[in-house]
Amino acid sequence: MSNNTINKLNDNLKENINENLVSWLFETKAVRVCQENKPFWYTSGTIGPYYINTHFLYGNEEKANELLSVIDREKDNKEACTNIILDMELKNYEENIIYRQVIDTMIGYIRENIGKN
Repeated sequence: MSNNTINKLNDNLKENINENLVSWLFETKAVRVCQENKPFWYTSGTIGPYYINTHFLYGNEEKANELLSVIDREKDNKEACTNIILDMELKNYEENIIYRQVIDTMIGYIRENIGKN
């Protein structure tokens, strides 16, 4: 395969990944767009037209908040917390297609790009 063909395949793959990510952000309600004339106030004190909660890619707001609550509740017992979180993550990876695709996409990106110059 020529370098030109490989570059074209890589560009198509990146475009597909970007399209999927945008879709997942909206499907999980991780991206919220403000109503007209009602911008979001950011913690920095500035305003903007959208708000992004990337942790919702865990599946949705409810699942993300449940995970954060477990972490907060168990954080003082590091060994138990680690095991509980691992079990939750593995179960969610098995059951939630968006979360699984996000994780698989990140792993693929890391394998292709990290450590290569």
